[in-house]
Amino acid sequence: MRTWIKVVLAFVTLSFLGFLAVTFFWANPQQRSLRLTRADGVIVAIEGMSYGTNHVFQHGSKLLARIQKHVPNAIQKWIGSPLQVTEHTSEPKLIIWYSLFDPATASYVNPNQDHFEIADEHGCVFEIHNYGGGGSMPTFSVHKAYVDVVPRRQKTFTFHPKFANTPALEFTLPNPFYSPVKQEWNTEPLPALRTFGKTNFTLTNVKGYFHKSGNSFESKFNILCDGSDRTDWFSPSVKYIDATGNSGQSLCPYEPAWKVHVDFYHSYRAPFPEEAIWCISTVEAPDSGKVVPIIAETRIGKAHIRPLALCGPGDYRFSNGVNIAATPWQPSWAGEMLSISSSGTGTLTEFQFRKKHHTLLMQIEDLDAFEELLVRAKDETGHFFGAAFRGGGGHMYQYELELSTNCHRIRLQFIQQEPFRAEYVIAPPRPSK
Repeated sequence: MRTWIKVVLAFVTLSFLGFLAVTFFWANPQQRSLRLTRADGVIVAIEGMSYGTNHVFQHGSKLLARIQKHVPNAIQKWIGSPLQVTEHTSEPKLIIWYSLFDPATASYVNPNQDHFEIADEHGCVFEIHNYGGGGSMPTFSVHKAYVDVVPRRQKTFTFHPKFANTPALEFTLPNPFYSPVKQEWNTEPLPALRTFGKTNFTLTNVKGYFHKSGNSFESKFNILCDGSDRTDWFSPSVKYIDATGNSGQSLCPYEPAWKVHVDFYHSYRAPFPEEAIWCISTVEAPDSGKVVPIIAETRIGKAHIRPLALCGPGDYRFSNGVNIAATPWQPSWAGEMLSISSSGTGTLTEFQFRKKHHTLLMQIEDLDAFEELLVRAKDETGHFFGAAFRGGGGHMYQYELELSTNCHRIRLQFIQQEPFRAEYVIAPPRPSK
């Protein structure tokens, strides 16, 4: 082969390798991510952000993924394999994708999360409650945090991840939502009235509780039916919405206006016609550490409901609705707990809980929201007790019943609900200066 041909081939090969190197550097989000180093030397990197209901995270170059099969094996090994992770959320959310790399071991490590939060320019703190693993391959792993509230009126916001045994870090992240609000909302004075038939729902006040660790808010209502006060017949489900698109239980109080979105469900104290109630005739109220199995099932609306067991106060473990461990309640126990784990296929659900009061365990399918099913108990004297929803997973639901000490037999009642829905537009409560 002539010398000039060898020179040309060498030049083409080096140019191609250089092109791959530059493409890999600029297309790989790991090379462009925000990085901070923890006190223990572990590097925490923000690998990307995504918003919506269908999320895609790509580590490595999409271009390289397409051309990888066309290059020699030796170069393929040098390029590495890209990682793509897809995630679906039932409601639009922001996901922060992050990684942790330990230079001491030259490996990616598990995060061992402790506390995550977002902070805005006013110092308002919004805790992140949901986070977990994202995806991994031998040379890389990524994790994710689901953000419900984002300060959308500012160009950047602060992300504080705290990992066990290390101080919290502070990232300043670009705001993917920053844009002017086209039209602000007009607020209405309180009290504000909404009427459905002969029932008046009045929002009397929204009270704010302000703390350095985060704010909380409470809406107060007065409800009249045919002129009589029936506030205790209802259990309002409230969320707040601002003009930028945020919604949740806690928003920035410095927003010009909030919508108070309310679903007025009935409480266990409300009367219902007999034909609206599915009833399990008589169930023994078990003693501490005891389980009473329940064999019954029905359909209420589109929901398939199957009560499984009523448990006395104590510590229990259930696997797919079968009790495998039970311990009576001990006065020395520090508190209550609930742990739910499900397999990825949904074929195995384990409940472990410690409760001071009675617990009803149920299997429910095709229930859109737990508020749509009212569960209550009626004792031998005709007194009603509410069943409070405490958690669920894999079609398994847990309700807590605070029965009186002299209650020995109860009738369980199940009632389908459709709420009265209303919205109010208010000026948010602000902390006093």
